Amino acid sequence: MITKNRLREIRQERGIAQQWLAAHAGCSPSKLTSIERYNYLPSRGLRQRIAEALETTPEEIWPGLDEGD
Repeated sequence: MITKNRLREIRQERGIAQQWLAAHAGCSPSKLTSIERYNYLPSRGLRQRIAEALETTPEEIWPGLDEGD
């Protein structure tokens, strides 16, 4: 089971397009779609890059996720 996340919510609150976030996080827009739909749990490195691009922390996007995962 993939953990739920707040990625779409946070991205939309900040008015950021998927294409922009994908470019700044170093992944494809389709991968972001998969993450937002809970179909894919990104690696720790990608979680960190996404969080940095959104100026937040991985813990805010993926609450309750052990960063060792």
